[in-house]
Amino acid sequence: MMQQTGLITEALASETFLRVYEGRIRFWMERFHRHRPWISRDDLLSEGRLALLQSMPYVRALEGKVMLAYIDRVIRRQMQRWVQGMPALPQAFGEGSPLESISDPTAIDPELRDRLSQFLHFLPSRWQQVLSLHYGLDGEKPLSFRRIARVLKVSSQRVAQLHQAALERLRWHFE
Repeated sequence: MMQQTGLITEALASETFLRVYEGRIRFWMERFHRHRPWISRDDLLSEGRLALLQSMPYVRALEGKVMLAYIDRVIRRQMQRWVQGMPALPQAFGEGSPLESISDPTAIDPELRDRLSQFLHFLPSRWQQVLSLHYGLDGEKPLSFRRIARVLKVSSQRVAQLHQAALERLRWHFE
């Protein structure tokens, strides 16, 4: 009877512990999901809860800011380990990335343009804007880096950097 009471008390303590730090788990879940939108929030939430429960015996010995830093680190590391085992994106382009051939914005195959448009939402908004304007993905005429720079109020070199970063991210996803 005494052992059963101890198990119930431990279960209630675990539930309370999770409830108290649920906000930290959700914070890290959103942060990971923002950069990897193809990963389910529920999966990230489960991994964060698992990490928190596993760290519970160690957390009891800590206090204040040290405890919060430890909890953040445990949750973040568990989610990172889990995410590293996930595929980056569905292989929408199959073997051999057609993104390698993108150099002239007017020379993009209409089919590739459509497929590229479908995956823009995986990129940060600034990168989406640069690719969309440069390749005319929104149905408009493609713009040069200089004209995009005027629209975004940045230098043309910065537009080139954003363009390169966006293409590198897409290549990484599709390889």
